[in-house]
Amino acid sequence: MISGFSMDEPRIKVKVSEIRCETGNVKTFKLILAEGEIVFTPGQFVMLYAKIDGEEVGRAYSIASSPLDKGSIELTIELTPDGRLTPFFHKKVEVGDEFEISQPKGHFTYTEEMGNEIVLIAGGSGVVPFRSIMKYCTQKKLDTKITLLYSAKTVDRIIYREELNRLADENRNITVLYTITRQTEGWDGRAGRIDRQLLEGNFSPKKLFYICGPIPFIRDIGATLKELGADRQNIKRDVWGA
Repeated sequence: MISGFSMDEPRIKVKVSEIRCETGNVKTFKLILAEGEIVFTPGQFVMLYAKIDGEEVGRAYSIASSPLDKGSIELTIELTPDGRLTPFFHKKVEVGDEFEISQPKGHFTYTEEMGNEIVLIAGGSGVVPFRSIMKYCTQKKLDTKITLLYSAKTVDRIIYREELNRLADENRNITVLYTITRQTEGWDGRAGRIDRQLLEGNFSPKKLFYICGPIPFIRDIGATLKELGADRQNIKRDVWGA
């Protein structure tokens, strides 16, 4: 649960300049800044605020873009049918609409000083902050070795699939491994959840592990990494859906 954020904190005015459909229930919103730049570290999030039926609603969203993408940020939002903000953004928001965001927050971050071998473990839309990290490392031409383990329900639920593949082609230090929990016709890749065998095959006590996804996903992955011998200081978690 996210706490400690005031509706009265200083905010940044933004305008929607582009809306992209990533999957059937996921959209990316490019937000240009009214003025200045926004400084953040890959993996951080912002609070996004909107007036809905006369009431202000604020929710936290990971920044999907790289800090090197100047003048704008991108937020990738998965539709939650019984939510308040996500149906509003998916069904009513258009290019040109204006909103406010908070200053960037959070410690689920990566910088080159933290180590040069990282494993990013994503469940569903938990891949969003990892796009920021992967883009940043590629743009800066860092020597960081990155392995992305990405679990999605079906092939058509894989967010950023083409872009992730392109990043892996462009950056020889990036490896992307998908696994699908609901077998899809025509899919010849890995099926099933991210299990002990997959984690063990990508494990080293020297590596830094990032986990993002639903609470049960994070709990199970974290427990397995500890069993394999990972130091708790080398396991970073970002919980959404709480």
